[in-house]
Amino acid sequence: MKFLIPGITLIIAIGISPAAIAQKAKKKGYIVLNTGDTTYGWIDYFNWERNPNSISLRKDALLQDITSYSKYEIQTVEISGLDLYIKAVVEKDARPVTIGSLLPPDDDSLIVDTALLRVLVKGSQFNLYELFDGKYHFFIQKPGGDIKELKYRVVSNDNNNTYSTQRLFINQLTSYLVNQSRTEGLVKKIYAANYTEKDLTRIVTEMNNLSGNVQYVAPVESKKVGVSFFAGAGGGYSNLKFGGNNSTLGDMQYKGSFVPYVTVGVDISSPRNLHAFTLRAEVSYYSTDYSGEGTKDVPVSTSDKYITSYALLQKNISPTVSLLYGFVRKESRQIYVGAGVAWNLASYSKNIYTETSDTWGNRAFKDYLIFPKSWISPLLKLGIKLNHRISAELDGRFISSMTDYSAWSLTPRTFTGQIRYHF
Repeated sequence: MKFLIPGITLIIAIGISPAAIAQKAKKKGYIVLNTGDTTYGWIDYFNWERNPNSISLRKDALLQDITSYSKYEIQTVEISGLDLYIKAVVEKDARPVTIGSLLPPDDDSLIVDTALLRVLVKGSQFNLYELFDGKYHFFIQKPGGDIKELKYRVVSNDNNNTYSTQRLFINQLTSYLVNQSRTEGLVKKIYAANYTEKDLTRIVTEMNNLSGNVQYVAPVESKKVGVSFFAGAGGGYSNLKFGGNNSTLGDMQYKGSFVPYVTVGVDISSPRNLHAFTLRAEVSYYSTDYSGEGTKDVPVSTSDKYITSYALLQKNISPTVSLLYGFVRKESRQIYVGAGVAWNLASYSKNIYTETSDTWGNRAFKDYLIFPKSWISPLLKLGIKLNHRISAELDGRFISSMTDYSAWSLTPRTFTGQIRYHF
């Protein structure tokens, strides 16, 4: 335990240091302003999921002098090799798409917005843009023409008892192919398409190639969802907390022990926003060795006492699911907190209660307590991940009882630290 407290303090200190608070990466890029001037430098890049409303740029990566430009001042911004945005005034459908918040088909939900649209495809015949403001919007444009939203709607029917989807973007896309030849295969792809970046990028790219060419396609994220497998090992400390009333066990003083710990698992996260949220599933193995000592009155004597002891050796396999939030997110370092729940599958190779007396003899009771084969325990996490490969993490489990007795409980309090390698 004495090593865990300094460890927690160290990680928190790193997390709140000025260098770590800036949850961004400096990337080369440029901004074209409304005046036509182009400014080159290093852009504070957040790998945005929601389209940005402002862009911060510094002319030298080592300087702290930084200039922030609002979307109203910008014509174009490019983060080299990553993202390209253009400013546009667009009409978009603001109707919600989540069940429970749907609108009837006839409700007017069109609004006008000024936004930095992410460029997905730029071609001689068609451009494709993306806007995410809580829901996804995709826009198509013939070069020099108006920017039009490709429409996808979810509407409520029958007083919100049912709902339906309207894939209006299919007819919009096929209308551009009326006077084109050799489009049968492409039309089939359009009808099978989902309202996603992947499908629409592929289709608009093919539409350009029918009678023109493509100048730009947004870099394809290798995975829409990032998956990282890991394995780790470490150790910590665990002891028991007694609660309730039990004349035998309640008067004991309990001691814990070192806990060896190994784990394997997978992290699942969005590649956007520098992995702000991560869902983790893992399976851990650890063993704990508890002991308690006390005294107990001898029933037939008013002065003699038994010296009592209890020994428990527990081995656990724990499937765990947790949600992690990265409150410091940089390309080379992420610091995160998390909470989750573990399903503990336990075996007990030692479960012995002993009474010792020089006068009255010794008695030992094997399998003294009856434990459930499994129990649920919440857990908390704090960790740091370096260069997407190595992470150091502290875990705490200290709330849930592992006994089913109504009058009293034994609650393990387990704190571990691990080093993990992410493949």
